[in-house]
Order: sequence, then structure tokens, then C-alpha cells
Amino acid sequence: MEGLDDIEIRNGRPVLRGCRTLPKMVDDLPPKAVPKRETSETKKPAKHAGDRFGALNRFVDCTMRDLTPSERVVWLVLFRDVRDGVVTAAQTHIATRSGLTQSTVSLAIKRLIERGLVKTIRQGGFRRGLSTYRIRGSV
Repeated sequence: MEGLDDIEIRNGRPVLRGCRTLPKMVDDLPPKAVPKRETSETKKPAKHAGDRFGALNRFVDCTMRDLTPSERVVWLVLFRDVRDGVVTAAQTHIATRSGLTQSTVSLAIKRLIERGLVKTIRQGGFRRGLSTYRIRGSV
């Protein structure tokens, strides 16, 4: 065989003459870290989502049937982004996400406010930033 003259045996391994032996690939690596199993003592408590689902259930069970389709869609888009009971959003962004026009979104929010399902905490606008709303599932 050609090239066998260039191979020598070092430490029981074949090595090309003039080369160093490469370190072992598997045996020299540190053991793989195995993640610890979570137990009931080590688990972090889950965030309370009951109020969020309760609001959604109340909306679907009691309120949704009395709203127009655009009011339903706007409420759901707002509800999706609720954090700690409030949502901050631009009406243009709501319109884009819902597929409605900005004027339809504006009218839907106005009607939701009149029904008590949405409360304006901070009115946004040009050079004022985004509006902040509080969302309710039913009146």
C-alpha cells in the first residue's frame, strides 16, 4: 500500500510522520450536564392565569353575543396583549392585526368603552404615544 511508510505507531495509535497525535474526541470531553428534574419543591409557582381565563370565559359566555363582529375582534386583539390587567396599543396596530380599518377600530373601541368592557387609562395620539386600556370580560 502506498503511503504506509509515512505512518508510525505512537501510544498504540497510527500517526503520520511529522504530525502530532490529536486528542481523543470522546473520552477527553467533560461529561454532559444532565438537567435536574423539577420536583414539586423546586418548581417555581405558576403565574396566576385564572383571572385571565375567567375574563375570556365571561366574555364568550355572557358578552360576545351582544357585540358586533368588529367589536368582538377588537376586544380579542386587546385581550391578547393584556399584561397585569392593562394593554398598551396603537389603534393603527390593532387595525393591522385585526384586518379592520382604523376608523372601524376607533368606533369599536368607543362602543366597547360605552359598554364598560374597555376603560381608557391613558389616551394616546400623535406625539403622545400609545393608548393604555383596561379590559373587562363582562359588565
